[in-house]
Amino acid sequence: MISAVLPRGIASVSALILTVFCSLGEAQSTLPRELPPDAVRLTTVEIKALLGTGALFDFVGAGGRAVGTSTWNINTKTASGLYVWDNKIQGTWNLNWKVEDDKSCLENGPNTWECELIYAYNDGFLEVDDTGAIHTLTTPRKAAALGAPLTASEAAASLPPFFKWAQKLTLDVLSSTAQDGVITVKLEEATTGRVMEFRIDAATGSLLSSD
Repeated sequence: MISAVLPRGIASVSALILTVFCSLGEAQSTLPRELPPDAVRLTTVEIKALLGTGALFDFVGAGGRAVGTSTWNINTKTASGLYVWDNKIQGTWNLNWKVEDDKSCLENGPNTWECELIYAYNDGFLEVDDTGAIHTLTTPRKAAALGAPLTASEAAASLPPFFKWAQKLTLDVLSSTAQDGVITVKLEEATTGRVMEFRIDAATGSLLSSD
């Protein structure tokens, strides 16, 4: 999982976190303390339709102490992203995911699942436990247009340094092409030979999908 907005060049990678996460003060002000009356509980089918497209979301949780990004993939049955805790601890997360009994469930350990109700709220959703406590507020990423469209070479140059920082992976660029405003970059992990493909919106630098 990469960040929401790609930097324009390798030198910008260290500043990438600033574009991914909002400040904790802003996050705390947006996280509802109680379940809003206009929040609508979703069914299993509705949860899969809302979360499982592979789209990129921003979240705030733990009373505003945790912020980050999430992507939910119904095909691979996984969820992943980046996080910052208390504005200090940074990292990545990648968990098995399933939807059953009208709940979204993440595997936090061997055969240990944490399941929560999903409520549609504004243009995003709330994760709520069985007691009614709100775990996270999640909203779709809205990316602003760049001053100039991202080029295929810029996107390709930005990805490997980010993965080395976020996931300690060494990646080689296999190819990068641009067509109809979408940049496709293929990367190979140096030690395992795993090939990853990313599709990026050239106008905003936003990740559209990844394989």
